[in-house]
Amino acid sequence: MQKILIIDDDPAGSKVFGMLLERNGFLPVILNDSTIAQETIEKECPALVLLDLNMPVVSGKAVLETLRNKLTSLELPVVMLTAVDDSRDITDCLRLGAND
Repeated sequence: MQKILIIDDDPAGSKVFGMLLERNGFLPVILNDSTIAQETIEKECPALVLLDLNMPVVSGKAVLETLRNKLTSLELPVVMLTAVDDSRDITDCLRLGAND
């Protein structure tokens, strides 16, 4: 069963994502604190990261940038999540190495 790491500061939203993933045969790992994203990734070795763009303390963009300094988009796909419809954010995330 493949692990998918959900990094989102909204516990309710994370839980819903987690339940949907479980129903589809994945093992969700939920992280509501982006400050420990790197160590969680090293520990859990997920196949995919779903990363909220707007996180307190350490932004999703900063987490993505740190991840891409260690792992390529082929080694660890990252899909950014956001409720904000800002084309600059989308462009920035893709430029930083988000898969989608």
